[in-house]
Amino acid sequence: MSVQRRLPLRLLAAVPAVALPVLVASPVGAEETSAAGDTVVGELVQAWAEPEGPEEAHGHADDEPLSWIETDAGDAVRVPTEDVEGIEVGSVVEVTLGAESTDSSPAEEGLAPAIEVVTAEVVEEASPAPSLSGAAAGITNAVTVVMTVPAGGAADGTELADVVAAVDGPVADFWREQSDGAIQVGVTASSDWHRSAYDCSDPYRLWNDAAAHAGWSGGPGRHLLVYLPADSLGCAYGLAEVGGSIGAGGRLYVQDTATSLLAHEFGHNFGLGHSSALQCDGTLDGGTCRIADYRDYYDVMGVSWEQVGSLTAPQAGRIGILQEGQVQTVTSDEAGGVYTLSPVSGRVGTRALRLTGPDGSVHWLEYRPAQGRDAWLDSAANWPRLQSGVLLRRASTGNSTSLLLDGTPSRSSAWGSDTQVALPLGRGVAVAGDRFLVTVGSVSSSDAQVTVTPMSPITTAYVASGGAAGPLGEPTATETCGLRDGGCLRTYTGGAIYWSPATGAHLVTGEILDAYRRAGAEAGRIGYPIAAASAIAGGGHAQAFRHGSIYSSPTAGTHAVPAAFLGAWWATGGVSGPLGYPTSGQEAIATGGAVAFEGGAVHWSPGTGARALRGPVLDAYTRAGGAAGPLGFPISGVLTVPGGTAAAFQGGSVYESAATGAHVVRDGVRSAWWATGGVSGPLGFPTSDHAAVPGGFAAAFQGGSVYESAATGAHAVREPIRSAWWSAGGVSGPLGFPTSGLLTVPGGTAQAFADGSVYSSPRTGTAALPARYLGPWWATGGVTGPFGFPITGELTVPGGTAVAFQNGSVYASPATGVHAVSGSIRSAWWATGGVSGPLGFPTSGLLTVPGGTAQAFAGGSVYSSAAGGTHAVRAEFLGPWWSTGGVSGPMGFPTTGLLIVDGGTAQAFASGSVYAASGQPAHAVHGATRQAWWALGGIGGPYGFPVGSTTSSGERSSTRFAGGLLAGSAGQVLTVGNDVLSAVDRVGGLRAVGLPIAAEGAVPGGRAQAFERASVYWSPSTRAQVVSGPLRAAWWASGGVTGVHGFPVSDVTDVPGSTGPGQSLTFADGTSYWSAATGARFVATAVDAPYTSGGGPASSLGWPVSDTYYESSGQQRNDFQGGFLTD
Repeated sequence: MSVQRRLPLRLLAAVPAVALPVLVASPVGAEETSAAGDTVVGELVQAWAEPEGPEEAHGHADDEPLSWIETDAGDAVRVPTEDVEGIEVGSVVEVTLGAESTDSSPAEEGLAPAIEVVTAEVVEEASPAPSLSGAAAGITNAVTVVMTVPAGGAADGTELADVVAAVDGPVADFWREQSDGAIQVGVTASSDWHRSAYDCSDPYRLWNDAAAHAGWSGGPGRHLLVYLPADSLGCAYGLAEVGGSIGAGGRLYVQDTATSLLAHEFGHNFGLGHSSALQCDGTLDGGTCRIADYRDYYDVMGVSWEQVGSLTAPQAGRIGILQEGQVQTVTSDEAGGVYTLSPVSGRVGTRALRLTGPDGSVHWLEYRPAQGRDAWLDSAANWPRLQSGVLLRRASTGNSTSLLLDGTPSRSSAWGSDTQVALPLGRGVAVAGDRFLVTVGSVSSSDAQVTVTPMSPITTAYVASGGAAGPLGEPTATETCGLRDGGCLRTYTGGAIYWSPATGAHLVTGEILDAYRRAGAEAGRIGYPIAAASAIAGGGHAQAFRHGSIYSSPTAGTHAVPAAFLGAWWATGGVSGPLGYPTSGQEAIATGGAVAFEGGAVHWSPGTGARALRGPVLDAYTRAGGAAGPLGFPISGVLTVPGGTAAAFQGGSVYESAATGAHVVRDGVRSAWWATGGVSGPLGFPTSDHAAVPGGFAAAFQGGSVYESAATGAHAVREPIRSAWWSAGGVSGPLGFPTSGLLTVPGGTAQAFADGSVYSSPRTGTAALPARYLGPWWATGGVTGPFGFPITGELTVPGGTAVAFQNGSVYASPATGVHAVSGSIRSAWWATGGVSGPLGFPTSGLLTVPGGTAQAFAGGSVYSSAAGGTHAVRAEFLGPWWSTGGVSGPMGFPTTGLLIVDGGTAQAFASGSVYAASGQPAHAVHGATRQAWWALGGIGGPYGFPVGSTTSSGERSSTRFAGGLLAGSAGQVLTVGNDVLSAVDRVGGLRAVGLPIAAEGAVPGGRAQAFERASVYWSPSTRAQVVSGPLRAAWWASGGVTGVHGFPVSDVTDVPGSTGPGQSLTFADGTSYWSAATGARFVATAVDAPYTSGGGPASSLGWPVSDTYYESSGQQRNDFQGGFLTD
């Protein structure tokens, strides 16, 4: 078992209450000082320190036993008794010490300060208390007396014989008589004056020192009595260990030989606490009470210092010395009867009645006349003026094990002087919570006649109400018990009485009883009654029950209100408040309930508690479905807000004002509204209930609306943005739900929506923009960019839509997307017809290009530069221009728009032009060829429109026209006719032959023109043929057009060969062949025909290795790599 200190220390686990164990003495140990944090293991021992005389005893009424942890070494550390509360005395414990305690009384008695216990753990449970066995012939409790002078003291005149005589004489006589011989106290050893090195600050060192001096050791029935000189400094009047039984033994010290003191301290050794008084204010044992410690003047365990009267019945019964035949027990479920009590001081007859209540409490009745040991009551020694008679005590635990009750109680103001406590004659006294009626019938010198009548609480209440003559009349049934919570019921002609252990017995009558039964009576919601019915304001009545109340009025009827609803109703003023009387009982709603009142209702659930609602707020809540609706249960009552009232609910609120009425505001809508300031903000009070809209919810307010959807949350929309949004279709329009509240932007305001935004400024008004327009506009800088604020919403234009801004536009179409257009580009575009013109919709935003800007459109582009201005370029002109490098190429930026020319169209650029003949593609013309073309008449000259764009190679360029090719550089431009161009095209065009390097000229029999890598020869019969490479060189070597072969009749042609590739060139009289291995060789027609038909160079003959020559036979022959051929 562990103990953890918690200011003060309390056990974490319950410890069973058992008899206190034997305390075993230990040898003297070395001096030690305990400090915070130290751990001490030892036996828990306790002792009582007694004041001297009755007067001092009153000042120690709140004292409790002193506690020590005594180690095996004999050291004893004093600890606060409350820190080890619940641990059985005699247990071996391990404790961790804290700081010094501040208890004052022990310090005044000379004891060392107690050390607080931080934690405590029981190491070994206490041993069972031993039975008595004689330590010497006829002695059950052997006493060793040691006369001891504590350190710093001096012996008084008391002799050892005086102490021994006191113990063996009156003290032994008292305990032998009170125990009927069970306790035989006697001195078996003694030691005269011994001077100790210890004082009373540590009584265990003092005791251990005396024990060592006298050779005493503890054990069952062994007592060490240390006598100290009177008035020893720092010592108690008497101090004794608390034992567990009459056979436990123990240690004690005294400063006097008075019989009462010695008998009292031995009583502690035997296991007795003090005999005290329970004083209650005007009652026997209820209401305001106090325990007055020691205040049982009759008993030696109280403060009967001058007298040693009979031991009280509770104390004798506690230690088992009250003979069973001398006690009669009466329980609350018995019939009771008349009992004869013999004097408690005698040894015959019934000396005590034990009354055992249903809760286990035990009360004792004893008759104490002035005879025997109590004869002093009728003498001058009875200075407190105590009464003879029948006394009532209650058994107790703790510091006081017997409590004397006042049979004729006085008010608290007379507690100090009232010593008259005997039960009165002839008048019944209710005892044990009214479960017994005790009446003392008569008393004599020999006995007292006492009638004990066990009473049920119901009977007690019935009698108190006047019985059959009271409002209940005659009973109609016997008591019925075994009801809920162990309760009972009895019915009468005029009502019923209900009782339970927790609530007591109370009458329930009339309409309240009817309502109680409708509510399930004691088994229902409100449980047992806890008070009688009483009249209340408004001519009604009310009665309180354990879990509620019942209210009744002539107009509202009678209804049970469970406790959960009462606090909220009472907070409004109850029946005197605006809600008035209940008009219904609890009605089950959802997970809670409601009670209706004349002026409102109270709703309750386990999670929200009870809340009172009334007026328009309640009406709106009811319209919304009440607790079963979306609002759920209220979490506040009706509250005052600026300009109106409100109430909060699990799922929203209701707000009400004179101007707007009461309306429901829920969930996110409410949160968004609150974020604007609620009723004190620009939106003001709601003007509609929270309602569903397509895709979400909304509520209207005086200054705007709040819309909510699962995807966007809730946001307030205020004027004029709300009107523009509504005009665009609201939540069903393209913008959808708001995704922000009102935003401040430079120059105006804005609000974001799921698929767009609304912008507003004083100069431009308010416009709603679908989301697709925002990105292009924002890319320009939004309201702080060149476009500024929108001046329209979405407009329909042919093929798409658009939005106009202060300085720009955004256009959208399904095919082109959404793009912003502004400034000179927009003007140039609009000049072409805008979206209805040839350029159509924009396909890009503004683009930065070297030297200017541009923007792409579906049918072209618009380019702008400082030098060339801004011009639209149609799509068919863009390709030719872009092929030259666009703005970064030789032509630069456009300097005109589209121009109409004879037979087609054209557009001028800074250093070039693009022309297109009607129905034909456009081509770019620039550089020297454009100048030469223009010099030749341009489109009106012999060359006409270009049929290809200008291409450049270094400083030279060429352009092909309908009438031929112009090529060259600024110094010289050459023309190429179409017949020559046809041959050039046949062999791969200018890429194959290069640019012309000379003008076309006449040659014998025809014309020729030289190119960078070939020549073209033309004659009327052979037309134009391209000659190049080694075959051209060989032909030229043979005389060219004036040689034996004349004009070629084919172009130089690539030919595959069996030994590798080569070329051929055909003439009218034969063919010239060339390969890298064989060079150029001519094969006359007569030989070439069979050569060609046999596969030519690809055959096994391979390439010719000789020109045609004549053999001696006159045949023509050629030699080949693989043989020869002849004609």
